Formats: sequence, C-alpha cells, structure tokens
Amino acid sequence: GSKRILSLCEVQVLSLLPAPAISAVQGQLYLQEYMQGRDRGVQLRSLLALGRASFEAALYEEEDPVALEQMYARMADPKGLMTAADLNPLRARYLEKIASSPDCLRHHLMDEPFERRCCQSTLTGSPVGCLSRAVSLLRAAGQKPQAERLYMRAKGLTWEEDAVVQWSSPWHTCEVFLPNVATSLFWPRDHERIAPLVSAVELSAKAFAADYAKLATGGYFTGMYPGLAASGEWEQVTLYNGDMGWSEQLCAVASATCDMLRGRLPGEHLREFYFLSNTEEVAFVRLAAGTHLRPHNGGSNMRLNLDLPISGHEGAELTVGDVKKSWERGKVAFVYDDCVDHEVKHSGFHDFARLAIGFMHWDAVDALTAMRVKKEL
Repeated sequence: GSKRILSLCEVQVLSLLPAPAISAVQGQLYLQEYMQGRDRGVQLRSLLALGRASFEAALYEEEDPVALEQMYARMADPKGLMTAADLNPLRARYLEKIASSPDCLRHHLMDEPFERRCCQSTLTGSPVGCLSRAVSLLRAAGQKPQAERLYMRAKGLTWEEDAVVQWSSPWHTCEVFLPNVATSLFWPRDHERIAPLVSAVELSAKAFAADYAKLATGGYFTGMYPGLAASGEWEQVTLYNGDMGWSEQLCAVASATCDMLRGRLPGEHLREFYFLSNTEEVAFVRLAAGTHLRPHNGGSNMRLNLDLPISGHEGAELTVGDVKKSWERGKVAFVYDDCVDHEVKHSGFHDFARLAIGFMHWDAVDALTAMRVKKEL
C-alpha cells in the first residue's frame, strides 16, 4: 500500500500500544519520519519510539535470559539514545524478567564463576543484582508505587525453597545485603560507634576546608558517573578506598585530611576483606549549582555515610528513602545508610563542596573481625 510519514502525535500514540500491535511496517514508518524530519526534536522522538517499540516487542517474545541480557546491554549503551530516562521502566522490566528466569534464579547463591552467571552488568552477577537495579531505575523514573510492587514480587521469589532476596524493607534494596547487619535510613550521630568519628571530623573542619581549596586550585577533581546526573555536574577527588588505600599523591596535597582520618575508619584494618572497593571511602565531592543526582545507592548495606559541608550547601537537599534532609556548614548533621536509594538536588547558586566519608557498619566490622580471629576468612 501507499506509505506516509506519521505525525509526531501518531508516533507518540503508537509508541504506547502493547507489543503485539507493533509491526515491522510501523517500525519502518518511525524510521522514515526520523530520516525525513527536519526538526531535531521530532527526529529524536521518532527514533526513540522506534527503539522503544522494538525492545517492547523483544521483551514480549524472548524467553532466553542470555538473549534478554544482550538486548538490555544494547538498550543501556551509554553512547546511544536508548539511555533516555523515560525508558527506565522498560529497562526495569527487562531486568525483572532476566532475574525471574529459572536459569538465573539458580545462581542466587553466586556459587559459580562470574562468567557463567546471569545479570553480568551488575556487581554480583546474580538475580538480586538485576532486581536491585530494576528497583532503582523505577525510582529514578519517579515510579515509586511500581518500585514497591517490584519489591514485593522480589521478596516472593524462591529457588529450591530458599528465599532469593534477603532485603529487610522496601528501602533497603541494595545488591549486597547482609541480613545480620542492622538497618535504618538514618543513624544518630551520637551513637557510641559513630560519635568518635563525627567529633574528630567536626574538630578538623577548617583543615579540611584548606585541603579542599588546594585540591580545587590544583585541578585534581574529575567527573563522576555521568549517568547519575539528570542535570548539572558531579566531580570528586578520592583520597582513600579499598582498591588503592590512601593515595600517596593526593595525600601529599591534602595532608591534614589524610593525617587526621588515617586509622580512624572502623574497618580500615579489614581492607583486604572489603566486598566492594567503596566499602570505606574518603573523598571531597563538588556539585555544580543546578545539579540533580538521580536516586542511587552504594550497592551494599555494609557502609554508612557522613558528610561535612565545606561551602555552598545553601539550596542543597538530600533525600534518603522518603526523608529529606539539609546540610549544615561545618557540621555532620546526619549519618545515613548507603544501601538505601538516595537523591541529591542542588538548587543553590554556588558549587556545593563537602567531605564525604563512607565507613563500615559496626555489625560488619564485628563479624569480620571475629571470623578473622577464628581464621575463617
């Protein structure tokens, strides 16, 4: 039959149709509009509609988790158009379908080599990895009710009568979750296992600010995880993490910060047993005015976070779970669980600089220390 170019309105309507209604002819029409469109916005929307239609159809038809992972990888390509935030719910559906397949569920104990597991785009190569990322994608898309329903479905997954997911609440949906580690959105700064670090950090606020100035003028900051920024820019200088320990080069510049904090991280003596490189971390972080970091978590409930604002905190807001907090200059106003999805919005007029410290939860410290004493590690 005769061909015509669809209007943008028609493209938008057709893109909402269920997968069985999407045909190759409709896909060709999407592509035709893209090729002939003069307006860049129309071109982009029509190409995204084509991609979305193709991936919707594939999700409906494909059952092989390996093939689904390959499709997800193409859809999540950071260099492609398919990273548009409005595709996050579709990406989440892919991850849930992969995680729920029998071939993937049998890997939930992670007892096979990584290359033989499912969900290889995640930290652990496990169904929990896929499900954790899916929940975060739905929250990043603003679909909190859908995220909670996915949490309930995930909690119901079993393999040979074993629960696949150990999460303790809809907020604690990180990939590496240890059920014997106590959880909370926030922890009191005067907690006996937190207060000594908080006190030391606040007493050294001026020295930290001076070190930040040296690093900023020296050009040491580098961009971090651009995919997390819905707008603006996030930069960081990492002085310590599990991979490198304390950076000799950077500690030569920020000597006061390194000297003050070296040996004060509660799990530093267990560095060789960190599950993730960021289980403990010391970094200066800088957010440009107007930056919005989408909901994300640190991947593990072994880590707690505290921040010391240095400058520009006015207008910056942190949301942990469903609780909003504001920073106070020169003060550690709160301590929060890195396992919980958290989001940052900076609506101020100046760069927001802070010292960010991630430290190991005391329950994990005590458990690992006991295991090392018993030579079980």
